[in-house]
Parts: sequence; C-alpha cells; structure tokens
Amino acid sequence: SLEPESTPVVVPTPTPTVEASASNEPRKHVIAPGDNLWSLSERYYGDGRFWPLIYESNREVIGDEPTSLIVGSELVIPILPSLGKQELLALAASVRR
Repeated sequence: SLEPESTPVVVPTPTPTVEASASNEPRKHVIAPGDNLWSLSERYYGDGRFWPLIYESNREVIGDEPTSLIVGSELVIPILPSLGKQELLALAASVRR
C-alpha cells in the first residue's frame, strides 16, 4: 500500500493484475503507433532484450522484417519460460532473424 506522502515520482510498475494473470495464457497486444518489439518486450517482460521471443511467436504476422510492425495487427505475447535471465537471453539470441 502506498502512503500518500510517498515520493511524487511515478514509476511504472507492473500492475498486480499482471502477476495474477501469470497463467499459461499468452497475452494479446494490438500494435499501436510507435510500438516496436523492444518496447513491447520491456513492457511485458521488463527487459527489451527478450524481443526475439515475441518475434518468433508472431513471425507469420510480422513477416521477415522485425522492425516493421503494422499498426492494428494483433500479436501474441508469449509466456516466458521459467528460466533464469541468462538462459532467457541465450534463448532470445538463438532466434532466427
């Protein structure tokens, strides 16, 4: 619980609902202007370097160019495997681009 007199700096923290919905259901994200895979990876995973995992799950939607996202397209945000950060980064690095 946040006290009213806590620091006025607003830090975007993941909402508790994200934790609660950490089931095995992947989330959906509709691409908005300005979205890119790095920013989505940061938003959903807290680390932009995991973007290839999103790309791999959406290759048929995104196509061969991971930098060209079509606004309005729906992406699946996959559930991260329960691995350590280094293992996840290695997994992300192994995705064919």
